[in-house]
Amino acid sequence: MDKTIAVSGGFDPLHADHVRMMEAAAAHGKLIVILNSDEWLIRKKGYFHQSWDYRAYIISRLPFVGSVEPADDHDGTVIQSLRRIM
Repeated sequence: MDKTIAVSGGFDPLHADHVRMMEAAAAHGKLIVILNSDEWLIRKKGYFHQSWDYRAYIISRLPFVGSVEPADDHDGTVIQSLRRIM
């Protein structure tokens, strides 16, 4: 596969629909998951349930995930992360 596919999110907590979405994305190329920071989750919902390290560990163990990358989400987007990985 020559394509690289990126998905992003907080995935806090990770649930079945997240996994289905990632699996479907991975069918189109090498999957990179851009994982939002704990700080982003705090800005979004006021707290985080699972730490970034914990979420990254779980996601990285999914067999169809190529890599998990930290989001540069200080501005509320993952634009800088996309620029970095592409």
